Formats: sequence, C-alpha cells, structure tokens
Amino acid sequence: MPMTRRATDGSPRYRVNRKSKAILAVFWKRDRRRWVTIADFDEARLDAHGDPLPGVSPADVDAFLAPLWHAAKARLGQEEARAAAGPMVSAAWSDFIKAAEHTRARTTILEYLAAKNEYLAANPDHPLANFTLHHMDNFQARLRRRDLAPHTINKYINSLRAFLRWAYDRELIQKLPRLKTVTAPRREPKIMSASDLEALIQRLRGLAKAGDPRWRRHYHIHLRILMMGLGCGLRRGEILSLRWNQIDLAEALVKVKITKQFRIKENREKSIPMPGFLQDFCRVELKTAARDEVWYLDDGHGNPLYTGRDPAHSITTAFRKHFFALGFSGRGIKPTHGQRALFATELHRLGADAYTIQQLMGHSNITVTAGYLTDPAPAKRRAVSLLSIEKMGKSMGKKSKL
Repeated sequence: MPMTRRATDGSPRYRVNRKSKAILAVFWKRDRRRWVTIADFDEARLDAHGDPLPGVSPADVDAFLAPLWHAAKARLGQEEARAAAGPMVSAAWSDFIKAAEHTRARTTILEYLAAKNEYLAANPDHPLANFTLHHMDNFQARLRRRDLAPHTINKYINSLRAFLRWAYDRELIQKLPRLKTVTAPRREPKIMSASDLEALIQRLRGLAKAGDPRWRRHYHIHLRILMMGLGCGLRRGEILSLRWNQIDLAEALVKVKITKQFRIKENREKSIPMPGFLQDFCRVELKTAARDEVWYLDDGHGNPLYTGRDPAHSITTAFRKHFFALGFSGRGIKPTHGQRALFATELHRLGADAYTIQQLMGHSNITVTAGYLTDPAPAKRRAVSLLSIEKMGKSMGKKSKL
C-alpha cells in the first residue's frame, strides 16, 4: 500500500511501493526513487484504511502527483499508439535478418544489415506500418550522397524490397509498396571460355586423383558442384541441399525441394531437365559412390561435406582458390555464380528463348534473365530466318503469287 513521509524541508514525500509490471515511469526526487502509475494514482491519496492521508490536504496531493500522472498518461498513450501501429522498423528488420540467417548466405546477411543501417541513418526509427515513399526518397538521397555506383544503390534497394516483402507476408504492412531502382548501365556477364572451362575440369580431376590425400574428397566434390552448375544452373544453396534421391536418372530430372533447413529463393519447388553429359556424370558417380552416401555433396559417410554457419561461402572460397591458381582472377568471373551465367548464355546461344531460360534459372523477373543474354544478334538472325513469303501467305489464308 502507499505510504507518506515527511522530508527534511517539511514537504510531503510519496512513494508507491507496489511491485507491478504495469509501471509506466520512474521518477526521482532528491535521492529517493518513486514509482507512480495511473492505477496507483487514486490509491496514493489514501492511507491503509482508505482514509485521506493525515496532515496532507487533497490539494497538496494533487499538486504533487498530478504532473506525474499526466506524464504517465501521455507515455501510456504513446505506447498504445505504437502498439496499434505495429513494430518499429529497427525491431522488425532485426527479426527479418534473424529469420534470413537460416536460409541466406553470409554475404547476403551482411547486405541486409548494411541496408538497415543506411535506412535508419536516412530516416528516424518509425512504426513499420507508417512506411511511405517519402522514407524511400530519403534512403535513396543518402545513398546518392555517398557517391555509390548505381548497381550498389540497387543492391541496397533490393535489400529493402526483400525486407518489405517479408513484412507483407507476415501482415506487418497492409500494402506492398513498389520500389523503383535507379537506372544503371548494363553490365555484360563475365563467363569462362571453352579453354577456361576445360582447364578447370582438368585441374579438379587431377587434384581429385593425385592431390593432397587430405583434400581429395573436397576436390572431387568441387567437380560435382561444377557439373551440376553447368548442367542445371542451380544455385549454391540448391546444390548444397541436393540429395541423391532427388536426382531421377530415369526421367532425367533434378528435383529441388523445400525442406525445414532449406528454402528455395523463388519459394517454389522445381524440376530441372538434365543434359546428357550430366546424366552420364551422375551415373558414373552413383556407381563409384560409397553405400552410405545420401547427399550430392556427401563426405562419404552420409553427412554433408560442407556444414557450419555459411557453407555456401566455403564453396565460393574454394573455387576462388582454383581460379587464382589458373590465372582467372581479376577478370570479373564469379567463382560459383559464373557457372549459372555460363549455363544461361550457352542456352541462349543455342537458341533457347528468354522465357524458358527464366524458368530454368528461377528468376522472378525476366529483366534479371535479360542480364545474362550477352549477344542478341544470333537470336535475331534465328528469328528472322523463320520468316518466308510462303509461310506468311499461308498464315493469312492466301496463296502468295511471288
């Protein structure tokens, strides 16, 4: 119950000594702490018997407690408004990063964290539900002031887009805003030449047979990664999660599935047809594989070879060392993603249309796929070669006189 004491100067000193989780504010007077809450305000006027406190008039109590009560009420109103508006951007973005750590590479997590810091530097923390394009304009303005390249700015924007998509899926925001990226010059994808690819395959096969015995298994797994990337264009995470029972040689399909430990980037399962060279490679691998092997990247005992917090980064580091040994460094070829780029550009060169390549690559937007299509001239020639007067006349239901 509340109690009152007299200070040395004769002024009443009040303290609400009830321990409650509903405490809204902590106030200090001299060296004495007082807790005052809205629920305790009326009780602070009375003694243990419910009678007014002796020696203190109600006016004295009101004069002392009313300002504290109004401050607590204002704070309660702010908290209720904040709760109604949902979580703050900083808290929601931290939850998003924490959830993404289970399915995203370490480099991607660092990009999300950098985008969060830049956004909060450009905008004061606010309820996520109050996000507007004005916040987006502030975000872009800050990135431009840093003289970042357009492609780098778009990375930050894509990180913000991924966060808002996550929030929308969890109904933290009512509408998904459309964020526009900045205009960036088109960059031609850097891919390995035929001689580069042959040199890399020979190096991996040689190391798998005659390399350091402690690492021969790793070199052999590197060859598997290369073949699957070239044959199906799978991402690193998709190859890491691949099991042998997902490779159907009878149907010539690689089935990428969603599991508790792995989520596909496009959030849907897919089946990718296998080319002939990959089918032959997998048949040989299955014949020579240990009986205990379960994973495509198996350690030989039924366990994934690459584990830990960021196994995808370990694969990239391993291929970066191979590239350095072969003299590929400094040419802009990405160690692992370059395999996907080679897969897409080779399909386009051989006549596959952009929509089919998009479905095989798993891109949500065909403009992303267009970045892999280096030279449109061969495709244009193939398209024009399909035209003839005879075919055009038949399509119109008339016979051509030419």
